[in-house]
Amino acid sequence: MLLIAKRQLIDGLLDAKLLFFATLVILVFAANGFIYSDSYGRSVEDWEYALANNSRAISEHSDNLQEVMRYEQLLVKPPSVLAFIADGGDQMLPNAIVVNAFYMNRPQKTSRENKVLPILGSIDWSFIVGTLMTLVAALIGFGAVCAEKRDGTLRLLLSYPVSRIKFLIGKFFGLAFALLIVFFIGVTVNILILYLNNALPLTLDILLKIGWAILLSVVCLLLALFVSVAVSSMVSRPAVSLIIIMIGWVFFVFAIPGLARLIAEQTVDIDSKYEEEQEAQAAYESAGENIPPSWKVWYGDPFHESVPDRAEWRRRTVGAYFKVVEGANLKRIHQAEVVNTLSYASPTGILNTAFQQLSGTGVEGYKNLLSTARRYQQQLYEFMKERDMLDNESPHIYYPYSDRGVISTKPVSAESIPKYKNLWESIDTHENRAWPLWHILLLVFGFLQVSIIAIVAVVRYDPR
Repeated sequence: MLLIAKRQLIDGLLDAKLLFFATLVILVFAANGFIYSDSYGRSVEDWEYALANNSRAISEHSDNLQEVMRYEQLLVKPPSVLAFIADGGDQMLPNAIVVNAFYMNRPQKTSRENKVLPILGSIDWSFIVGTLMTLVAALIGFGAVCAEKRDGTLRLLLSYPVSRIKFLIGKFFGLAFALLIVFFIGVTVNILILYLNNALPLTLDILLKIGWAILLSVVCLLLALFVSVAVSSMVSRPAVSLIIIMIGWVFFVFAIPGLARLIAEQTVDIDSKYEEEQEAQAAYESAGENIPPSWKVWYGDPFHESVPDRAEWRRRTVGAYFKVVEGANLKRIHQAEVVNTLSYASPTGILNTAFQQLSGTGVEGYKNLLSTARRYQQQLYEFMKERDMLDNESPHIYYPYSDRGVISTKPVSAESIPKYKNLWESIDTHENRAWPLWHILLLVFGFLQVSIIAIVAVVRYDPR
């Protein structure tokens, strides 16, 4: 078995086809390093600029607690340092949201972008491994067994004291070593470029995530290679094997993700911005239909007996409006999660979803943005209540769009106001970390199924 693997490895490394694809893969990994080094640097600059603007605006309002709590802060999601693994379409997704102590609005896009570039896709690990390298695996494995059948060498090999299973395993491991040598050279070049350009801090957590991404990539590539070898073991002509494998590659890499998106769009209906605004406005008006007119009157006195009723009117109507907005946000997340779930039918879909979870991009980044905004809103609200209770000149009634003087108008220290920047640091705590064990098990399960098919095909082969 070792001799077969060694022979296959040497033949593979000397194969012009593999050398060409190896050069291409390494160059693409290098391109990934340079592209994301520049992209990450610019994204960090944008984020720090947004933080500075927000901090300055808060300081300008800090002479009045009520104004600080009513001020609509723009929370911007920090760039993912692991976006080179999976961009997740972040260049098209919202990266900011407006928040104050009472509500949060719709997510929006603030960072610089070229709307033409998303059409071209992203050169991340998800593309390199899930598309390019699985194609390489298919092309180097399609003739592994059937070429031996065609040339008559398989009959000769089987006459030696080596079992058919060992022959298959030797073939597979020889090709696998050749494929993984290319992969690890590419990854090393990629990480080195990122590190030298100060775009990849090598903390323990980052290294663990990169390690998981490498493990996922290896399992996915081995699965793709073994599928190719399995098909090769079931047919007698390399041309037939290549056609079958290429049809399967197109189906799993492109057709399944495309169908998943189509099904999700048809089953989970997403309103347009105009429809969402109309629905939210209708909810606002409906919640205020039966409100007595006296509740809506402002007498200019924060201690007036009508203020609690006015507060209730505001809570109902504004709450109804932003309930629609939040529901629309959750629908978008649900639609994206349906796509990811349906994509589990494809190994590359599993890989892409796991990469996004590791990188905090795509739907994971969108969910983090919303959850962080909710947590920050709650912090602001609690801070407001705590400081307002220290002011005896306040009636201590809290509601959206609070009228002048209802909340304390005393100054507060800008340094004491909660900072949303600190919340991002707690998103990836050890307790909340979702390592992709489930995704690896799915890929391993697929590998085992293909192994059975390949073994049966080789065992049943009749060399006569």
